[in-house]
Amino acid sequence: MKRFFTVAALLSAVTLMMTSCLYGTSTTSTSSALASIVDGDALTGSYVMFDNGVKATIVKGENLVGNIPASAYYPDKATGEARAVIHFVQKTSSDDNFVSSLELKSVIPIQIKPAEATYNQEVADGYKSWLTGYGLTYTRDRYLNIQFTYPSSGGTYESEHDFVLMYNPEKQGYFQELYTTDSYLYLELYHDGGLDPAANVTSGSVGLNESILSFYLTDEMINRDIDKDFFGVRVLYRGRDETSSNIVPRVLEFRFSSF
Repeated sequence: MKRFFTVAALLSAVTLMMTSCLYGTSTTSTSSALASIVDGDALTGSYVMFDNGVKATIVKGENLVGNIPASAYYPDKATGEARAVIHFVQKTSSDDNFVSSLELKSVIPIQIKPAEATYNQEVADGYKSWLTGYGLTYTRDRYLNIQFTYPSSGGTYESEHDFVLMYNPEKQGYFQELYTTDSYLYLELYHDGGLDPAANVTSGSVGLNESILSFYLTDEMINRDIDKDFFGVRVLYRGRDETSSNIVPRVLEFRFSSF
């Protein structure tokens, strides 16, 4: 089976609200969601596709979509599609093709960049910081979203945090003992706090910021570890042991029955 991995890192703190209970209803409060913005066509214009497949037309704030840079769109998509955190007010839709309509308040695009196709020991050695407090969800159209927290002093340091997701075909290095022969794809996640002093300590008193890491699975790169019995993804990362505060290898697993 062929798979390709594209990763996008949103390096700002965001709060996501569950939006499923809102679909088809009219609200006055502002909600937030990680979603896809699709170019559409001359008839529909740009519209929002939520991760559960629900479509919503944009009735106000479409100018915000025009500010999304080309680098935020997936280049392999026949129809332009960008990932973004959106803040919106939901209204009922008069269009039968859409469940609801949205008044966009803000659109925060997530720049798309390729994941490291092969393991780079030098790069890995430069990412020493730890992560904690994670969650992984499988969404529509083979998107995988990782939510996690990381230590930060805040302020100007917040934008200096960087993340790298790598595929290690030789299964060597820091995480080698966690690799097993099964039908999971293994990816290694690294975090670097730049000049942020709080990013390199394990004290429980430091501040924690929340970030989202999203990647998308397509059929353009042959991956030796994936076959017809593909179960899911295991993300390997350095985390803090809750009892000893030592930095230890951790596994974030997500299993799904099929694509």
